[in-house]
Amino acid sequence: MKRILLFFALSMVLLGCDAASDMKEIFNKQEAAQNYVKEKYGWQSQLGFNIHNGVLSQVTLILRAEDVRNESVSHLEEIAREVVSASFKSTPKVVYIQIVTTASEDS
Repeated sequence: MKRILLFFALSMVLLGCDAASDMKEIFNKQEAAQNYVKEKYGWQSQLGFNIHNGVLSQVTLILRAEDVRNESVSHLEEIAREVVSASFKSTPKVVYIQIVTTASEDS
């Protein structure tokens, strides 16, 4: 019984290491995507993602309104797809584009 518990505990540790490694990789990709947007377009961005059962299910590209105010929606769609394909091996089911602004005009 002790051997079974030890084996189970070691298995969980190894699985945890794989999960931690996978998460570190995805966070590195997140940072790379943000750098890609900055280098190619000169825009500040943030990238969020959702992973369900180990599968990339959604990516959200967050852009500042002051940077993209004069861009068309179709152009932003192209950019979002470009960023996702350049940064991730798998294609998510959904890509969201979120445009953020400040509450007042003074900021």
